[in-house]
Amino acid sequence: MAGRVYENVERCGSRSFIGIDAEPVDCRHVRGAYDRAGKALRAAVQNGERCAFYNGVDIEFIAGEMPLKARRDFIARLFRGCSERDCGEIMDFLPVYFRCDGSIQAAAKELCLHKNTVQYKLRRIHRLTRLDPRSLKNAAIFEVALAILKTLRSDAATGALHL
Repeated sequence: MAGRVYENVERCGSRSFIGIDAEPVDCRHVRGAYDRAGKALRAAVQNGERCAFYNGVDIEFIAGEMPLKARRDFIARLFRGCSERDCGEIMDFLPVYFRCDGSIQAAAKELCLHKNTVQYKLRRIHRLTRLDPRSLKNAAIFEVALAILKTLRSDAATGALHL
């Protein structure tokens, strides 16, 4: 059903996103379903996906639930020793490193860098933030930061989307 709605809207020349609550609801729970569908819609916009289902366990859903001030404070504390350029470089590098499951060689290949350059970037991130992204505990912190930055960018880009 959602696919047909999407196709009809796209045929009219409009770009659209759809958020769907994955749980079936009865009329007593419509408000909760609406809220969950709104969260799924924000996730669809953030990820550039045409349709997203709310499952409630995605890190981006959790990050999106945090108050705006808490998200901004988290990022400010994490990157307090970094310039805006440093922060941007870190947040461009880390998704690739994590997508490669921490493999220096795979990240180097995907980024078209020498493996020593990848090692240098990891040491530099550790020096700038005092957190080593190679540590499982610290990697989780950086994953949260990536999700938060995604929600902040999405909030800024979709200022008219108030669900």
